[in-house]
Amino acid sequence: MKLVIQVAVEQAIGDLVSDQIFPDEAKDVSVKIERTKDASHGDFSCSVAMQLARPLKKKPFEIATLLIAILKNKALFSAVEVAGPGFINFRLFSTRHNDLIKTILSEQSNFGKVQMLPDGLKVLLEFVSANPTGPLHVGHGRGAAYGATLANLLRATGKQVDCEYYVNDTGRQMDIMALSVYLRYLQALEISSVIYPKNIYQANYCREIAQTIINKVGEKYICSSRFFEDIPIANYPAYLNKTEQLSKELSTCEVRLNADDKKLIERIKAEQEELKQRGEKFIDTLIAKAKSELGKEGYSVFFNAALNSIRDDIKADLSEFGVDYQYWYSEKSLFATGKINYAIEALREKGHLYEKDGALWFRTTDFGDEKDRVVQRDNGAYTYFASDIAYHHDKFLRGYDKLVNIMGSDHHGYMARVKAAMLALGHQPDKLRFELVQFAVLYRDGEKMQMSTRSGKYVTLRDLRGMIGNSAVRFFYVMRKPQQHMDFDLDLALSTNKDNPLYYIQYAHARICQLFNKASEQGFDRQAGQAQIDQLSSDYELALLRVLEKYPEVIQSAADDYAPHQLIHYLKDLAATLHGYYDAGNIKFLDADDLQMARFSLLSATQQVLENGLHLSGVEAPKRM
Repeated sequence: MKLVIQVAVEQAIGDLVSDQIFPDEAKDVSVKIERTKDASHGDFSCSVAMQLARPLKKKPFEIATLLIAILKNKALFSAVEVAGPGFINFRLFSTRHNDLIKTILSEQSNFGKVQMLPDGLKVLLEFVSANPTGPLHVGHGRGAAYGATLANLLRATGKQVDCEYYVNDTGRQMDIMALSVYLRYLQALEISSVIYPKNIYQANYCREIAQTIINKVGEKYICSSRFFEDIPIANYPAYLNKTEQLSKELSTCEVRLNADDKKLIERIKAEQEELKQRGEKFIDTLIAKAKSELGKEGYSVFFNAALNSIRDDIKADLSEFGVDYQYWYSEKSLFATGKINYAIEALREKGHLYEKDGALWFRTTDFGDEKDRVVQRDNGAYTYFASDIAYHHDKFLRGYDKLVNIMGSDHHGYMARVKAAMLALGHQPDKLRFELVQFAVLYRDGEKMQMSTRSGKYVTLRDLRGMIGNSAVRFFYVMRKPQQHMDFDLDLALSTNKDNPLYYIQYAHARICQLFNKASEQGFDRQAGQAQIDQLSSDYELALLRVLEKYPEVIQSAADDYAPHQLIHYLKDLAATLHGYYDAGNIKFLDADDLQMARFSLLSATQQVLENGLHLSGVEAPKRM
């Protein structure tokens, strides 16, 4: 309806231009139609008269009056009025509500959706893409819920959407994961010389993966006693003691904090950083030793066991969460197929690379990045950025109209360099869109719950789903703008009162279902026919009709703005309007007259829209609560 009114206003402006009452530039104005917040002001409003006041050098009221003289003759409107300084308010015929209810009850689950268009936009939506080094935690869940709901909304507005998970199945983090499993393997076989560093993966799943390898091959991969010789930290226990000692000293200084302590704090932090680097060097040495001692085939046993186990667990976890992907894209495939070489060579041929200190650099500053970036280290190894260039180059070559990356907010600096690379390769960077999702912090009984994959102290997405159910997790994750920091209140999600917005919405749906059950018990058949909706005249009923009418607009707006939270806000509004109608005592089962049947139709439509909106959000619409 907004579009219909917009076209009518644009035609009226065109008529006034043709009659030389308005100059030609009047046609350049952007006409925006908004729903009125107050029903007494009509159904829709337009501020175009105030926008035209300056270029036309006329008063807004005068411009609005000229437009209304044309618009009031349109059969669309029961009335067109000037309000305030020059707003144009539109009142529509109430008979449109008959068509609205008939459409909802006829289209059912398809109401609000647009059929997939043959020439519709092709979108590739990449989200989650967490490293396969452990189960998904609650931080990953927010990106998963946002991505899946956004995909639903884009499809509902006629887009062809493919969802993709980029699997980081190569690089240092995966090597640390493989090392973690191997050391747990040695520990399980009671090799006394094993050192298990604090800065590798500590969680039990490393032990579980190691045990599966033992069950298959037994002691086949026990290396010689030389494995832990010649390491850069000769006395690892002493290294740990020093680390803990510095942490205690730092805490004491920060509490006491005087002038001398400030200098001491700087010294301690410098020592901590040095120790951290030594610890990371220790890990790199152990990785190199594992590769050397085990050989390519033996090392791949531990690497692939870790990768396959965790990747498959992530797939299952997301599928159980209602999040499914068309593609799982392997980073390793970029190397196997030569795509990474191809992309880097394409940059070289275009003159965007240079050598410095033995490394290969991409001159990203030529394309707006803050500094140049290394794509190939002096040892010949490609950087993560090189993989990202090749991956996104391949995305563009696959022929999508829009490429959407949903990433954590800590990837803010990532956007400029990737767009720089795509521009350098000749692609249109505006086709690539980044949506950053802020972290979610879980609270229970007022206490913050920790998340750290390496330490093993975190709440998994599966744990959270087990605590409060898929629907609650999906709902609360998309309830706020993704750019907003989120404190996930577990106690609120479990509550069964109107303070819990999910309960409030689901209860509205269940309430209607129970009303119909009661009506059926009394012999009423709500399917007997649809009475004229213009029988409905109470403020509560008209308010409900106005909210129902907004649903297709909300779906389109939420998809266009990449903002699923708009749908949640709409559902809360619809639920509140329904509860107000119910609590006012207007819904009664007396006689099967036209008024009663009109109410049945209104409630049926409300139930359908609540169900549609909840399902688009990945949330259940229960019939009983």
